Amino acid sequence: YFRESIHNIKRSSMGFLFEFLFEFILELIIIGPFDGATSKKAPMPVRIISAVIFFLIFGGVIGLIAYLGISALIDKRIIAGIIMLLISVLILAMLCYGFRKEYTKKRRK
Repeated sequence: YFRESIHNIKRSSMGFLFEFLFEFILELIIIGPFDGATSKKAPMPVRIISAVIFFLIFGGVIGLIAYLGISALIDKRIIAGIIMLLISVLILAMLCYGFRKEYTKKRRK
């Protein structure tokens, strides 16, 4: 019984550590460039570089999903391909809308 409880404690602490690291890395990758690109306090070159990094990351994700959708269409899995392409278009639309909304909100301040 004691060994099982020690094993469960190790497993739960590793899960917490993994969750913390994953959240930290995603915050650096996503929120950092987004805030840098929309901040008025940052110099213009930093904002441009942040925006490029942000859009390259999400462009890669969107491109990967679109590629999977096109591959599914080629393999005659029409429904899966259409769903993947719709998901990529939806993510792109939400990204553009969110960035535009945040940018105009910070620009008015």
